[in-house]
Amino acid sequence: MKFLSLYFFTGDGAQFIENSYKILGRSSVDILKTGGYKVSAVQVESTLMGHPDILDCSVVGLPDKTWGQKVSHGDASENVWFR
Repeated sequence: MKFLSLYFFTGDGAQFIENSYKILGRSSVDILKTGGYKVSAVQVESTLMGHPDILDCSVVGLPDKTWGQKVSHGDASENVWFR
C-alpha cells in the first residue's frame, strides 16, 4: 500500500458505470488464493531466493479445482534454467 500524491493507492480495480463505481477487487497478481488462504508470491519468492542453489525464480498461481489456485514456481540454478 502506498500514497500517490494525496491519494491512498489500494491496488483495487473498479469500473465507473451509470454514475457509480463497481469495485472489482484486487488487480494485484502477487497475492495467490489457495485453500482459503492468501499467500504472497513475493514472500514465497524471497524464501526460495534464500536457497544457495537458486539464482532466480518466479512464483505464479495456477488454476486448481480443489484449492482455487496452486502455488507453483520456476527457478534457475547454476546448471538448470526453469525446471
